[in-house]
Amino acid sequence: MRIAVVAPFAEGVLKFRGPLLREMRRRGHEVEVLLPPPPAEVAAGLEAMGVAARIVPLGRASMNPLRDLAALAALRRELRRFRPDLVFSYNPKGVIYGTLAAWLAGVPRRFAMVTGLGFAFTTRSARSGVARTAASLLYRLAVPRATGLFFQNPSDREVFAERGLLPKGVPVEVVPGTGVDAESFPPAPIPAPTSFLMIARLLRDKGVVEYADACRAVRDRLGEVRCRLAGWLDVNPSAVSETELAGWVESGRLEFLGRLSDVRPAMREASVFVLPSYREGFSMVLLEAMAMGRAIITTDAPGCRDLVRHGREGLLVPPRDAAALAAAMLELAGDPGRIASMGAAARRRVEEEFDSRAVCGRLLDRMGA
Repeated sequence: MRIAVVAPFAEGVLKFRGPLLREMRRRGHEVEVLLPPPPAEVAAGLEAMGVAARIVPLGRASMNPLRDLAALAALRRELRRFRPDLVFSYNPKGVIYGTLAAWLAGVPRRFAMVTGLGFAFTTRSARSGVARTAASLLYRLAVPRATGLFFQNPSDREVFAERGLLPKGVPVEVVPGTGVDAESFPPAPIPAPTSFLMIARLLRDKGVVEYADACRAVRDRLGEVRCRLAGWLDVNPSAVSETELAGWVESGRLEFLGRLSDVRPAMREASVFVLPSYREGFSMVLLEAMAMGRAIITTDAPGCRDLVRHGREGLLVPPRDAAALAAAMLELAGDPGRIASMGAAARRRVEEEFDSRAVCGRLLDRMGA
């Protein structure tokens, strides 16, 4: 079988969809990924898997309709050339333009995965309101052309249903993303004294500001507690500024590690992983931290509470609440035994429910691949 994967975020193809691509190849399928120009290491990784990379001008964060139309035309051309039996698309731009292009190219099976609602649905501003209206119109055009639609959490499905974006004729299912490779993220001993780590794009919607404020409160209370942040400044409209980031570092609130090509060394040095996101699809970085046996502090929000159960794998706090986040960090800082037991429970849950080999196998079975 020939399968095309539409991937608007070139940098994250291997991290987020590598296990799915490997399973496609293991089953003997010919696979092409349609994506913007990838970094050299991503291109090399795809080649090593035997997956062809085809470049299309698909901008993940573009709001230019002319560029999006050019991307749609390029996707259609590539799909007509490759003539796949199945197209799998993800991310908002992929779901919309990948599905439309596959329909226009006559691809018989067209599956899409909603990996999160994105800036248009998660940010409250005049600009996001315009983007939300435009995205809703485009989803209404694209989703009826899908053979099947996957969501990574039930809350996102409910948002689509409430906005009238789920036509009756399209099967819908909630799946745990594509899981995490538990073998690649083995459990590691928990270091002492207690330290905290957050890894994310530096967006307000990820709760980066609340984390910085909570780190200040924790350090004011306990002294030299290690609070670290890894990630990068993004083109997303909700990104924090370089000035804000520099202020957090200079004030001693946190250590900034920059963008990490491999998150595992930083996770091994952390006792507790923190992600105070306002909303996720199904957080990969939480899965990675859980696989490595780390206790989690995250929010009682879609895509976070679906992985972490309060009091078992970690603690849940309200989104946008730096005081509650600081209280949870202080609670665990004083209880290393609880950190260890939560970390062990997190690893068990990954092994039982979220290991990528089983998750990707079930996903491909549902697509008939």
